[in-house]
Formats: sequence, structure tokens, C-alpha cells
Amino acid sequence: MHGFISQERSEVKVNLGGAAALSIVLPEGTFGGEVEVVAETPVVDPTQVNTEQVFSENYLQNAAIGTLGRDYTSVLVQAAGVTGSSNPNVFGSTVGENAYYIDGIDTTDPVTATWGTSFNFDAIAEVQFQTSGFEAEYGRATGGLVNVVTKSGGNQFTGTLDVRYRDDSFQTSGDHFDASELESAFQDVAATLGGPILRDKVWFFASYEYINSEFTPIGSPTTRDWEGINYLGKLTWQVNPSWRVIGKYSDTPTDIANDDASRFLAEEATSFQKQGTAIFTADINGVLSDSLMW
Repeated sequence: MHGFISQERSEVKVNLGGAAALSIVLPEGTFGGEVEVVAETPVVDPTQVNTEQVFSENYLQNAAIGTLGRDYTSVLVQAAGVTGSSNPNVFGSTVGENAYYIDGIDTTDPVTATWGTSFNFDAIAEVQFQTSGFEAEYGRATGGLVNVVTKSGGNQFTGTLDVRYRDDSFQTSGDHFDASELESAFQDVAATLGGPILRDKVWFFASYEYINSEFTPIGSPTTRDWEGINYLGKLTWQVNPSWRVIGKYSDTPTDIANDDASRFLAEEATSFQKQGTAIFTADINGVLSDSLMW
């Protein structure tokens, strides 16, 4: 446009599911006429009609999440209207009325309607939580919508290592509790690594987590032994400036021995549970024109 100069902005942060506002200031002397600017502060965000909260990577790394429930579902209880823990209730809805998306893929368990997969907490880049009027594109949910974006590799090698452990020695006896009667142990070993395979072209990201939790209820002849592994691997290929290909694999193989351990249940009557969710995804994204994406 006559009288104006072009300006460029790079590395603009746009929150998951949100919009970014950019303020452009015209340098002095580039426009000779008179400009009248009239603006009003909106009462509501015109780009958002729902109740939404975005948990950034910085927030996830510094918030008090805890040791045992260190996953994306544990973050949700820090939002208004959410109660519960592993499977939260949102504004009075049941645990089966939420929807869980990982990198844009609906991973809600088709049997229980609860969350269907998990992974290393340090592999999370951002978590978006919506409720109270989210868009119609998200169906089969009346409670909350959880949208998780996992990390990807870049031109710099980066990684994390997180080790957590506790056992009976962490318990303290009290007037109505004898710590020696309780048998429990917990360990969580998690690591991530990401970086370039071909700089500016192909990147990788991988995460691993081993969790083992043992708990013997008071008087129980058996110990509940929960042992699981969370895998996540991702390859990103920037074919050219307009096209990108992403391949991802995740799995959560888990064995739970004596899942219903109790003082009221004989050893031969306890159950064994085997579970896991393997997910393979491939994404191809292309910019066809200034107004069309594929």
C-alpha cells in the first residue's frame, strides 16, 4: 500500500488452539498524512467462546504435579471446575464424558470413554484444556476437552532425565497409624532425547519411562504390583519450505499383578490385568497457497 513499508515478524508464539496479537508500529517519517486511530477494549476475547486454559511447557516444568500422578491428567485439576485425579470430573460431568486428543488424534478409550494412552511427562510441549462451549468439531464430549501436543526434535540436541523413588522408609508412624504395617515402594525412571538427523531437514525425538509401583494393603496376603513402560518416538521431515511429514509411534505396555489385593481376598482369587495402547500416526502438512492448507 502506498505510504507504508513492509514489516516482518518471526518466532511469534501462538498458544495451542489460540490466537496471537501482533502490534505493528510504523517508523516515523514513512507516512506524510494524518492518521486517526480509534480502538475499544473488548469485554470478551472475540477469538474464544469457551472456557479455556493452556498449560505451557514452562508451567508444566515448574508446577507442583507430584510424584505418583506425573502425567497430563494430573495437570487438569489445577483448572477451575475440575475434581478427581487420574480420570477427572469436569463441571459435574462423569469421568466418561471427556475427550482426549494427542497431537490432534482422538485417543479416548472406546470402551471406558476415559483417557486411552500416556507417556513421559517431560515429552509434553503444551496442554490445552477446554470446557463450557467448545467448538462443534469436537464431538462425544460434554465435560472437558484435553488436547496435548508432544515435543519434536530440533537442530540442537536436548534431553531430560528424571528419577523418582520412595518406599516404606518415607512413611512416619502416628497415633493412629503404624508405618511398619504398610508395605509400599515406587520408582519412576524417565528420559527424553531429541535432535537433528539432518540439520534443517530431518529431526528425531524419543522418550522412555519405566514405572513400578508395589503396594500391600494392611493384612493382605498379596501385593499389588503395577509395572509399565511408556514409549514415544517421533520423526519430522521438512521436505521443503511448504511441506512437512511427521511419523510417530507410542505404546504403553503394562502388567498389573494382584490388581484387587485385599485382606478379604485369598491369594489364589486375585486378578491379573494386562493393558497397553499402541498408536501409529503419520501426518503430511502442506501450504498450497496463501489461503489454502492441506
